[in-house]
Amino acid sequence: MQENLWDRLRRMHLQSHQVRGFTLLSPTLGFMVLFLALPIVILLVLSFWTQTYIDFNKTFSLANYQKF
Repeated sequence: MQENLWDRLRRMHLQSHQVRGFTLLSPTLGFMVLFLALPIVILLVLSFWTQTYIDFNKTFSLANYQKF
């Protein structure tokens, strides 16, 4: 009998501790990337833009760090 992909993945999941560990960690890692790392990356990108009242000038600039 030919084994399909789902059966192979299930067997690998049951036999491998690493795969089970990653399966348990993946929702937490996804949450951390979405709500912790992504805002930090956005702030880092925004720090290189200059702001004119409401709008952002999206050209790369170190002006914010020169003021600091």
